[in-house]
Amino acid sequence: MGTSIEQLRDLGLQHAQEGYSVVIGFETSRETPRDRTTRVRNRSTKKRPKVNSYSLTASQESLFDIPES
Repeated sequence: MGTSIEQLRDLGLQHAQEGYSVVIGFETSRETPRDRTTRVRNRSTKKRPKVNSYSLTASQESLFDIPES
């Protein structure tokens, strides 16, 4: 059995209230771990996109009700 979103949110809030920086993510893909491993192994380095930076998209939302600063 895994961790529920509520348990993950509560743990993140607890650590944030203790002064820790918190980043939490969860997997929403239907791809199995075995399928992912096979896909990654079959990729060549030439086919991998170069990623210089990462930013949140509009479809990603926070689990917390903490105002942005």
